[in-house]
Amino acid sequence: MGEQFSKMDFKNNLLKTVEKILLNMGLTVNNNIKFSIKANLEPNKKHTSIDDLMRLWPLSEKNTQNRYFDVDKAITLIVFSDQKYPSKFPLWVNVSYQGVIDSCYIFLLEVSLRYRSQSLMHNKETGHPPFKAIFP
Repeated sequence: MGEQFSKMDFKNNLLKTVEKILLNMGLTVNNNIKFSIKANLEPNKKHTSIDDLMRLWPLSEKNTQNRYFDVDKAITLIVFSDQKYPSKFPLWVNVSYQGVIDSCYIFLLEVSLRYRSQSLMHNKETGHPPFKAIFP
């Protein structure tokens, strides 16, 4: 069994994906980054109680719609973390560049609402699972 995947690993993988997108677009990589978050329910897929909790609370439209989050707040909203249970992560997250607002690069995080252990994450071939860079 490999090392435990952490929130820090998740954050580092997100930042690698953002850097990949910015470099591909010929933009300067910097720390002025904000994220909008859109949950993807994935109809016709099986959901667990953790999936439902994330859908109804941290990733509800009320909490995410028309808002921008710094990287740490985005990670806090996206990762299921509880002292009783090991952390759970979305199966996949699509990351796409949206533009610039107030000198900040804006990225959309389209988040799977199926939360599982690290071993089931998608996009391992990217080197930064569960993130997939969506290029314009």
